Amino acid sequence: MIGRVSDDTAGLTDAEFQQMLALLRRHVSAGMDQWECWRLETVYGPVFIRITRELPAGEPATKYERLSSPDLP
Repeated sequence: MIGRVSDDTAGLTDAEFQQMLALLRRHVSAGMDQWECWRLETVYGPVFIRITRELPAGEPATKYERLSSPDLP
């Protein structure tokens, strides 16, 4: 389980994680064309986030954790 912890100071709660997924799902469904590339600054240095509608060459879909939502199968 990624990102889900019970202590708010250590990470996202289950409810926060589900809210993040819902907002991300809404963005990629309604606001994203083919891809997004983001750089997020953190206290540990930058984090690079790439969201695409296609798998990178040579990577199987099974490599990625499926993020489910209570409102989707």
